[in-house]
Amino acid sequence: MTYEGCEIVRFAAGVSLDRDSFMKGAAQSATRFDEIAGVTIAVFQETSEKDVWTTYVGFPRDNVMLVATDVNYLRTVLERIGAAAGPRALPESLSEWKYVDTRAPVWGLRHFQRSQTDLDPTSPLSKGVGADTADASAVGFGFWFEPAVRGTAHVMYISASGKTAEVLATALGAADERTASPREFRIRLRRPAPNVTEGSVVFTPPETFYRFLFGLLALLGHAVLV
Repeated sequence: MTYEGCEIVRFAAGVSLDRDSFMKGAAQSATRFDEIAGVTIAVFQETSEKDVWTTYVGFPRDNVMLVATDVNYLRTVLERIGAAAGPRALPESLSEWKYVDTRAPVWGLRHFQRSQTDLDPTSPLSKGVGADTADASAVGFGFWFEPAVRGTAHVMYISASGKTAEVLATALGAADERTASPREFRIRLRRPAPNVTEGSVVFTPPETFYRFLFGLLALLGHAVLV
């Protein structure tokens, strides 16, 4: 489904991107070129099913590439890159940080905003979500995992609703390990703190990894409609 966002790719030290060559090659397929916050942006458009996807690609620094889906979101990112340090988009005061292992190779978190929830069908605060995942008390969600080392992923959900375990298992399409059959995709649940539920999933057999990613993307706001 469509979304507003920006992928930021930062290359290792010593790597210098050839922005001029990219823009020259992009002239064959780009819809246009825009100047946003002092950065030249190549704009591409393509139709997927009934949606028109617009992609914005730019290089604000020699080793940084941005790929965005919304021009206003991109402008905010570029302005924050060029400005002095200010308030973080996800401030340290958020309780989600307490339950996410940022030392893991892969991790992330999401804080559910109460403004414009009707525009986001992936939020449990939205009136458009199903009854099984609707949660008016939802605060946030986080995850971390080491797929190549331990084959285990951890997910965390914060809410005062009392249905955190149900929402988390439903969103991931997993069954509670205590009641699941051996063939089901299972999740082990625990309560590390009041109003916090943590689930762990072991990727055995291997296909459970892809099932987990399917639900994880939806929790992060990148649902795939099938």
